Amino acid sequence: MTDKEFLALVKERRLLGWLWADTPEQAISAGTAAAEAGLTILEVPMTMTGAGEVIAALARVPGLVVGAGAILDLALARTACRAGAAFLAASHTERGLLKYGRRRKRPTLLGGATPTEVYEAWRLGAAAVKVYPANAMGGPDYVANLRRLYPDAPLLAAGAVVPDRAGAYLEAGALGVYLGGALFTVDLLTQGSRERAVAEVKQALDKARERRPHA
Repeated sequence: MTDKEFLALVKERRLLGWLWADTPEQAISAGTAAAEAGLTILEVPMTMTGAGEVIAALARVPGLVVGAGAILDLALARTACRAGAAFLAASHTERGLLKYGRRRKRPTLLGGATPTEVYEAWRLGAAAVKVYPANAMGGPDYVANLRRLYPDAPLLAAGAVVPDRAGAYLEAGALGVYLGGALFTVDLLTQGSRERAVAEVKQALDKARERRPHA
């Protein structure tokens, strides 16, 4: 997948999932339930136990694009690529990760919180910039300010974004929005309530899509 293809997919779908669970089994169950509910882009943090196993399993789910996030070093990036990650992501700016992603032909997302950090990630050539933690930095208003500073930068809002606020981030100028804990109903799955879990993820996705960006 090229950077251009990744950005086109994000622009079409708008929502990305950020999956965290206590065990690989829980993560795989939650990820497949989210895909069944309609999620098409999913990021698995490499700091989670068994992340490589989770990526390998979810990469086989039809229609689901699975990437690796929270990449702290090149060893984790290599593990992610071997597992089948379609894209690489970090919440900080790492020049070495970007170079590695380009060599492996993986769209690579870099992160930033301040205007300087966001600009640096964009200037280096990241496929997109993860604005993290977006909620703590000021939410949609903060993203709108960044958009005015850097109108051409592809910004993704990440960090404690709830479905009710996803539309506001998109209207503020975010190309896409990450949904995390509010999206994955791991507790329901551990109780054996898969049908209800899928229904709740679908409801969260529908709520996040209620408000669309103006442009």
